[in-house]
Amino acid sequence: MIYNHAIFSLCTMTGFLALVLSVSLFCKSIAEAKEWKEKFGERNWDYLFHVLIALVAIATSGYAIFILFGMR
Repeated sequence: MIYNHAIFSLCTMTGFLALVLSVSLFCKSIAEAKEWKEKFGERNWDYLFHVLIALVAIATSGYAIFILFGMR
């Protein structure tokens, strides 16, 4: 019983860490894309690609946390 609780806690904390890191990456990429547009007047698709990756990571980690709490 204690082993199951420890694994659940580890998975939950890993999911929350992934969520925090992906939200941080999302905010950083948005800020860099805006800064690039102000400096050069054009879009940098590399930063927008980072935004897309961050959105997928946010959705995936959020869904994983939702599934973990659904299993409990």
